[in-house]
Amino acid sequence: MKKFWVLVSVLSILISKNLFADEGMWLPVLLDAQYNEMVTRGLQLTSDEIYSINNSSLKDAVVLFGRGCTGVIVSEQGLILTNHHCGYGSIASVSTVNDDYLTNGYWSQDFKEEIPISGLTISRLVSMRDVTNDILSQIPANATEKQRKEIVEKLSKDIAAENKTKSYINAVVREFNYGNAYYLLIYEVFNDIRFVAAPPLFIGNFGGDTDNWVWPRHTGDFSIFRVYVDQNNEPANYSENNVPYKPKYVAPISKNGIEKDDFIFVYGFPGSTTHFMVSNGIDLNLNKINPIAIDIRTNKLNIIESASRNNDTIRLMYANKRAGIANYWKKMQGETIGINATNAINKRYHQEQEFVNWLKSIDSLNKYSNLLDTIYHYHQLAFVYEYADRVLYEAFFSNEITRFIQRTIYDIRDIQKSSIEIWQNKFCYQVNNFLKNNNLKLEQDIFIATFKYLDSLSQYLPDNLIKTKEIATKNLEKSMFINIDIIPELCYKNKITTKNIQKDPLYLLTSQLLDWYTKEIWPMEEYYSNKLDSLYRIYTMLQSYYLPIDKYYYDANSTMRIAYGNVKPYHPADAVTYLHYTTLDGMVEKALWGEAEDYKIDSKLLSLYEARDFGSYTNTKGELPIAFISTTHTTGGNSGSPVFNGKGELIGLNYDRVWEGTMSDFYFDESRCRNIMLDVRYMLFIIDKYANAQRILNEIKFAK
Repeated sequence: MKKFWVLVSVLSILISKNLFADEGMWLPVLLDAQYNEMVTRGLQLTSDEIYSINNSSLKDAVVLFGRGCTGVIVSEQGLILTNHHCGYGSIASVSTVNDDYLTNGYWSQDFKEEIPISGLTISRLVSMRDVTNDILSQIPANATEKQRKEIVEKLSKDIAAENKTKSYINAVVREFNYGNAYYLLIYEVFNDIRFVAAPPLFIGNFGGDTDNWVWPRHTGDFSIFRVYVDQNNEPANYSENNVPYKPKYVAPISKNGIEKDDFIFVYGFPGSTTHFMVSNGIDLNLNKINPIAIDIRTNKLNIIESASRNNDTIRLMYANKRAGIANYWKKMQGETIGINATNAINKRYHQEQEFVNWLKSIDSLNKYSNLLDTIYHYHQLAFVYEYADRVLYEAFFSNEITRFIQRTIYDIRDIQKSSIEIWQNKFCYQVNNFLKNNNLKLEQDIFIATFKYLDSLSQYLPDNLIKTKEIATKNLEKSMFINIDIIPELCYKNKITTKNIQKDPLYLLTSQLLDWYTKEIWPMEEYYSNKLDSLYRIYTMLQSYYLPIDKYYYDANSTMRIAYGNVKPYHPADAVTYLHYTTLDGMVEKALWGEAEDYKIDSKLLSLYEARDFGSYTNTKGELPIAFISTTHTTGGNSGSPVFNGKGELIGLNYDRVWEGTMSDFYFDESRCRNIMLDVRYMLFIIDKYANAQRILNEIKFAK
């Protein structure tokens, strides 16, 4: 039946719907629909060489790095390449003011100098299996959305439990496109990961916030780690007796580089997209919610920047947090600009109306002709609660002072489970932890600067909360939670009581806001989310009939995907055209003539440039390439993803998208969307010529 509807729809789609060839993030087990096109465009591998369960294949070199990035194995001893910004938090965690690996870089000289990273994991996908029928066949036709989710959750846990055959195996069932499909994914999880090397920050993060999400880029965005295992080559907790991992497959690195129009593909774990979101959903998210979130984050970043400027202790303490705030802050701006510049909302609306007309033209599907209007309606109803949720999170609940109050609230509410004395000891311990891990003055400034944004919720707040907020506003500077540094003295004098804490104005406000959120906002947000999920399940199912089979793909959800495209320049605005690659010449020009602090380089790199001492890493023009762009569809989670040429040879690491095209999570426009990749030749140049890290260079596997 599906094939019939596909054939019926193809002609109208080709005429009316603008589909871009390079849009899509494809499950490797479903690559058959794309394989012939990939071969036509330059792929030279068989599908089994890309992904195989029974034999080693390229997928075995691609790993999930931490919880939100990708890495690639490039040596027979488990050497992992990923982005510098993916390793950023790990590098910062082992850096001190005296041993500042984040700023100065680090190049281990032997295995003993490789630094264990507590809490970091690397996961290798073992297999992926379709279990859609196993789950959907158990769901009654009349099940409510809540009942459906409960059934799916139980079945998913049962299937996962049956397949967790060893302690280091993580088996999980993932939902695709709102529950139209389910796959069982089995991973090997490695816990002993060690930091091997990274360039100094001025290379690994060259351009900083100034260039983040921007092209042209000149960032050496790479860091190097290693997987360690037990004597049986199996994942194990850290031990001095562990040995380097012997991988099933090693990705060979090519020094041949890229040329304009070359075919490439990206292999990784893209995080999240919503490319089926309807027009008014995009409008509400990007033009109504994004602006206030951007404004709040701007305030936070300004405060952190000011406090960090001349204080290395604060700079290192807040390095990872600041990067996290800044990354999405700039992405949101690019999304909104890109959507509006391409008139994407209006284009999406017209595509939706064409889809509705198609539904009306088919008797058996005519009953769905009001589906889009219903989805529009529920997006509008959900907006109030989504807006409140976002403001509460950005302006209040994500602040460290509020997080500390929240922990205190939960601990006091659970006090019946322990004695008062145990609670007091725990509270005083948490106070000391807060003061140790945060700068109080900075956190006070952030809290006071963002507190005012609660005013934007005044029209939604109940009367009792408005009154409590007014009292808290008048007494803000008297709160013990604003002045946390006075608490240790109270602890020492044994003057901490739950009664005193519960009278605190910020405690009262936070407690009431939590209750309001958990009883009013979250339940309604969940209610409308369930409504929209059930509607989008029908919508995406119908889209699978409406779209050609090689154009219908699942939204990203941190599962392994392949995306492909071509190396291309682009033209984002009137009279503006960018080349498809950048070079060290451009980096030095920024450093010599740019005013931004983000454009500083050291004398060693400058000397190599002036001597044109680029080794064997130049292009045909004698330039040292740094980065390149392509039409490949990527998103967050693709950071660190290996970029392969048609032979399956590593030519780059994906690390960003162009600012003008970050709206690709919602709407992909090939004329505007480009992903940004580090050219491996620049990475090799830094390892070789700049760092003289021959140990690493000698270990890497190169293509013949």
